[in-house]
Amino acid sequence: MLRERLTITLEPDLVSAADALVDRSAIRNRSHALEHLVKEGLGLHLLRQAFFFLGDGWGQDQAERVAALCHTQGIVRSYLCASAGQESQRGDLRAVLGRRAPEMASEDVPLDFGSGGAVLLRQAELEHPFLLVWLGADLRLPASLVGAYAAHRRLNHTVTQLIAGDGRRYAEAGLAIASPALPGHIPAGIVSLQAAVFPELLKTGTLGTYAFHV
Repeated sequence: MLRERLTITLEPDLVSAADALVDRSAIRNRSHALEHLVKEGLGLHLLRQAFFFLGDGWGQDQAERVAALCHTQGIVRSYLCASAGQESQRGDLRAVLGRRAPEMASEDVPLDFGSGGAVLLRQAELEHPFLLVWLGADLRLPASLVGAYAAHRRLNHTVTQLIAGDGRRYAEAGLAIASPALPGHIPAGIVSLQAAVFPELLKTGTLGTYAFHV
């Protein structure tokens, strides 16, 4: 991952507190300690769960890039949401996640009631913001989730939908960050988040967007 060198000035007590975190294992050095503290300050340590909705048109390369992004972010639990007949695809994705993000525990969730129904099935486990990923031909990935997550927290939306473009045209990226309040906006039955829930959130001003360049 790219790093940017900074020169900062801190009170001596803050420097000592940061140095106390260095254990040469989880926290390798002073820079890593300060990075850890910044991530906590931004709340990045709370984004630990991801739903993967398996669609059509995705392949090994896309799965590898998604796994790398989740590993960098620190996702530790994934919900693999697949329809009947997608068992082989789900197995392929689980294999990639296991190889590229071995710290991530994966759990199968049926897609029989749509993406909204899949989220409702796990709502008791959703205490913090979580990631929504639609694996398919239209998925576009940012280099990092930091900017999108910071925007999500700052604007306090129920969902922040990522959109990708080249500076002139933008379209849905197939990624969103959701707050634990999202299940309360999902009606019972077979429900699509993108087709049914997100438009209603847009009407109430609780759906935000975050644009990034590809």
